[in-house]
Amino acid sequence: MDPASQPPRLRTRLPHVLATLYGIAIVYASLEPFHPWLAPQTPFFLFVTGQHWIRYDALLNVLAYVPFGFFVALLRRGVSPARRIAHCLVIGFAMSFAMESLQMYIPPRVASPFDLAANVVGALAAARWRQRSPTTNRRATRSTARGRGCSCRARSATSVWR
Repeated sequence: MDPASQPPRLRTRLPHVLATLYGIAIVYASLEPFHPWLAPQTPFFLFVTGQHWIRYDALLNVLAYVPFGFFVALLRRGVSPARRIAHCLVIGFAMSFAMESLQMYIPPRVASPFDLAANVVGALAAARWRQRSPTTNRRATRSTARGRGCSCRARSATSVWR
């Protein structure tokens, strides 16, 4: 079957919607006491020393960013796994850095470089998990088998899945 005779593939916007909605939920949870917004009385959070790492706080931060990283990983469909993971790293870091920076303006909130690191680890863990899921590998095998240069066995094996 040549590519011109195939019907166009429908692209869904569901990953974009899910990533956006979860991003809004992260913004709400990160900035929840929406008042009082005051100028920070402390230096920038990355340069503060003497902060302690709390295990349950780090675990909650990692778990909070896992769904966000998973939804962001769904956004880039036609790129290599390394690019998809890099995309999750950049978006997860940017979101976490923005939230931690804005938390400096809300006195009840504490911005921490440990939270930034835990959030990025959560987004990366989800991206790596997304890349290793069986459905991803099966789809990659199907698209490779349909391409040029594949053996007849690979094409016949993937035709069973159609």
